[in-house]
Amino acid sequence: MLKQEDTGFCYEIHPSLGEQEESIMQAPAFKVSLRLWPHTFLESSWTRQPEKDYADYLSFYGMASVDDPLLAQVRAGWVLEGEQRVWLQGFKPQLGDQQAAAGTLLHLHGYYDHGGLYPHLQRWALAHGLHYLAVDMPGHGLSSGSRASIDDFGIYQQFLRRLVDLLEKENLPRPWMLSGFSTGGAVALEHLLTNNCFDRIALLAPLVRPFGWKAARKWLPLASLFFSHLPRKFRANSHDAKFLEFIRDQDPLQARRLPLAWVKALNRWIPYIEKAPAAGEKVVIIQGEADTTVDWQYNLTVLHRLVPTAKTFLIKDCGHHLLNEVSEKRQETLDRLTQGLLKD
Repeated sequence: MLKQEDTGFCYEIHPSLGEQEESIMQAPAFKVSLRLWPHTFLESSWTRQPEKDYADYLSFYGMASVDDPLLAQVRAGWVLEGEQRVWLQGFKPQLGDQQAAAGTLLHLHGYYDHGGLYPHLQRWALAHGLHYLAVDMPGHGLSSGSRASIDDFGIYQQFLRRLVDLLEKENLPRPWMLSGFSTGGAVALEHLLTNNCFDRIALLAPLVRPFGWKAARKWLPLASLFFSHLPRKFRANSHDAKFLEFIRDQDPLQARRLPLAWVKALNRWIPYIEKAPAAGEKVVIIQGEADTTVDWQYNLTVLHRLVPTAKTFLIKDCGHHLLNEVSEKRQETLDRLTQGLLKD
């Protein structure tokens, strides 16, 4: 048996586990019913009365729903790209009679995650008068695609362009803001370096290289000869024990495997992004100093070269999952996000 536990990837190579099926947990009804949702996001309407299965989804993940004083209306549906589709949710803030919306925030989640896992960011956005959009990226959450896999990181960019098209069609309020956590941060980084359509961007513990990448690159060619995926090993990437238990034991949308196709796509993407030309955009970087998922110290040297004007905040004793940390660290992350995104 070959183990590699000191890398950003959590896996254990074992012949008897290599083809193991995903573990079975009691799944809420919405896991099936929402995948049968009949409408695209553009076809759906803003509402104060979401259908029961979607209301159950919001409650299950602790997200603000229509009984929350911060929220005015919700909306959900598919965004299409070829034969693929991604799940998109929208939330309108409750505003005063003479109050205008402060802008629009689109959030891109991390690897293995999905748009339902960030209720604290959702409430932060609504409290600041922002429209909030949460997407499940391809292969994640309710979206189509092989679970937690991608053949090329360019596919993420294709869907992000479709989301920008949607922002334009819906004429959602400016300024447009993009936040990306971990792998979502990698997607946001590539977008701002190649074809940025957002006024402000936040990179939260962004992925450039994962922790232990040199070791991972050594075993990748050999492992690829024998395995298409490896069992996922959940690791403590937050100090919030309840959150870690939730994603490990209760969240039905969590993938249970690490597809090597995704790792190989990352291996091709890293040298591409590291050689990209610099951009002078309005960017905030927030990074926990106790992060052992991404190689954050190395990544910051790359990021500061690529985005030399970025404002960087380091949070002491904070793990990788900044937005799902213990309350003190989570609040510090949100305070830095306010400082970096909303204050000129």
